[in-house]
Amino acid sequence: MIFRILMIILLLPFELRAAQPIDNFFGDWCISSTERYRGGLTTESDAESKIGSKLTLSSELYRSFHRKIEFPILKLNSEKIEYTEGVVPEKNSLFYGVFPNRDKLDVIRVFEASDLENPWTELEIISKESLFELYDGFV
Repeated sequence: MIFRILMIILLLPFELRAAQPIDNFFGDWCISSTERYRGGLTTESDAESKIGSKLTLSSELYRSFHRKIEFPILKLNSEKIEYTEGVVPEKNSLFYGVFPNRDKLDVIRVFEASDLENPWTELEIISKESLFELYDGFV
């Protein structure tokens, strides 16, 4: 069983290439800031040490400070957010109150070819210039 912790990391692009929708986010991204949204094992200084780290996203490679996956399987999911009283949302960033005033949630799910059920990570799309990743209590 793989144990992964959540941390949100705001990423800013070094370079973007546009083609198909998911291709809009291919390129090199830079971790520009971190912010705690809940408890976790990662210390604030450890999270801040990741600022300036690069994340590469393409059909040939996913690489971040914690993982390298050659030929990742990338899936873009988009869902409309509907707030219904009495319905508990799934544990994504909206559940934790991160950027709560959104009407849709766009997520790039990164899978290893050997496990297409459980994504290695999920990158939430905030804009063409901003992604974030939940990681051990930080965004």
